[in-house]
Amino acid sequence: MVRLAQITETPDDLERASGVLDRIVGMAGSAPLGHASILNALDLHLRGLCILVTGPDADALFDAALKVPYPDRTVRRLRADEVLDEHHPARALAASGPGARALVCAGMRCSLPVADADGLRATVAEMLAPERSRGVTGRA
Repeated sequence: MVRLAQITETPDDLERASGVLDRIVGMAGSAPLGHASILNALDLHLRGLCILVTGPDADALFDAALKVPYPDRTVRRLRADEVLDEHHPARALAASGPGARALVCAGMRCSLPVADADGLRATVAEMLAPERSRGVTGRA
């Protein structure tokens, strides 16, 4: 459910995933070892990345996206005839520019497009880094 919500970014899927996690995460807290898959889903929901690969000749980028560790990411290959949901944070960026590109999204924020595997790896590393190492300090 969480992976589907990451891929589609539709309000219904996001609400459904959050609702399911809200209902079951309490069980996982009482016996964490017995509910590891629930905790993994919660971790993916809170900090997981969705890598969107689009454009012609994007095989190398798609392969690089699949090499990101599975627990940290969901990958979607946007075909030429597909359009992202109007609420997807990468909709405008995915439709802009020629050539193969990848966008890395976390929550409602997405990276600028990257055009090669090295750029994708660097963007993934930056977005997975703890807030402190990205220069983010304190919260209001």
